[in-house]
Amino acid sequence: MVEQKMAEMRAMKEKETVIEGITVGRTRGLFGRPDAVMMVIDLKDKAAFDVLIRSRTHTDIAEKAGEAFDMQSADIAQIEY
Repeated sequence: MVEQKMAEMRAMKEKETVIEGITVGRTRGLFGRPDAVMMVIDLKDKAAFDVLIRSRTHTDIAEKAGEAFDMQSADIAQIEY
């Protein structure tokens, strides 16, 4: 189930043109929980972020994330423009 969700996350790049790059993978356990899932999305600017965060693609994935991930323990979030 986790691998399927990770594949769906990676596929966002094909559906959302504002995504310049996306990386989804498992952490190596150096910090936080071992084998946690991480995602990095490269966007051009805040306008692109606003488009992505409101997109149906993103909201569909976010709404179903709890099926595979422990949503009570996100380790870190970083947003830069």
